[in-house]
Amino acid sequence: MRDAIEGLADEPLPDSGNIIGFLHILLKTELECAKMDGQDEDAQALIYENFKRIDTHGKAQAYVKAMAEKIEIARKARPPLDLWDCRKCAAIRV
Repeated sequence: MRDAIEGLADEPLPDSGNIIGFLHILLKTELECAKMDGQDEDAQALIYENFKRIDTHGKAQAYVKAMAEKIEIARKARPPLDLWDCRKCAAIRV
């Protein structure tokens, strides 16, 4: 059973579908966080180049795990948003 699961890690990703859409959402999140952290265009280009190397289920799983950790760190570093305070709501870009 374990060999079958490990074998899936080397399977190529499909050209389209939910997993591809989800990975692109994570890429967008990573790029936006990098921009908010003051990273320049070269750093963002590197993020995109690294993203383009994700071509198997195993690499996708590693990227999801890494992004989950980054998102959790960022979430803990920011104070919670009080959505009832309209002054704070005005600062949110939609």
